[in-house]
Amino acid sequence: MDKTAFKIYLITLVLSPLIFGAVHTYAYTIMSLGVLIGSLLLVIKNIRKDPKTNGYKVQFPNTSLNFAFIILLVFLVFQVIPLPDSLLGFLSPEARVIAQKSLPASIDLISESPIRDWFFLSPYYYPVRMSIIRWTVYMLFFLGLTQVLNSQRRIELTIFLIIITACFEALYGLAETYSAYGHIWWFKKMPYSLDVSGTYINRNHLAGLMEMCLLLAAAYAGALSTRKKKKKIISDHKTSLRGRLSRYLSGEQRFNKRTLILFSGVVMSIGLVFS
Repeated sequence: MDKTAFKIYLITLVLSPLIFGAVHTYAYTIMSLGVLIGSLLLVIKNIRKDPKTNGYKVQFPNTSLNFAFIILLVFLVFQVIPLPDSLLGFLSPEARVIAQKSLPASIDLISESPIRDWFFLSPYYYPVRMSIIRWTVYMLFFLGLTQVLNSQRRIELTIFLIIITACFEALYGLAETYSAYGHIWWFKKMPYSLDVSGTYINRNHLAGLMEMCLLLAAAYAGALSTRKKKKKIISDHKTSLRGRLSRYLSGEQRFNKRTLILFSGVVMSIGLVFS
């Protein structure tokens, strides 16, 4: 289940930016389903039987961000809990005024209606509900990645997939913009402009992706420069082609990796400048 969850997370991680940045309903639904399926597999994997009580318990990942995730989730849920009129007026007089003005006229005719005395802290329920769902998905995604990224090979594979995806976004955006084709996959960009947006609808979203991936590439390049050699490098003349490929993929050819990261950084920088 661990390998399956890791593959699902990787597919979700790469696919989400490609389907218009997961801003449309079907796009972020696919992203959320991928995360939830992977998280469910990890929950099943983490179920352990207690030999003392013969009961089952779930091992919850312990990270330094758990408290922050829970606090923000509680804050969002608190926004959509009905509160008494007096408490709402104390916490947010503006929200109380908006809530009272949003009542239909028929409610005013019923002087003792309980609806008049209980309101949400947030005047708009739908955006907060979507924020709760998305924040929960992001929290599960983070906690799931902390479990499946349990080896150097998996970490490096994830980093390379993210960087390759970012390079594709930059190159695709440049090609679509300056070829005057003006499409994002099969949709025509409206209105057409010279701003590079990749597969994102908003060019600022692409700029944010480029910035994050540039930081990731810089951090990975720094890790490569400080990593010590664990094995003695065998001469290329005495190594078969299969051995060379194995050494390249296993991380012994750090110079080649550093060159790839440098090239990716240049591509992403160009995408950032033109976005």
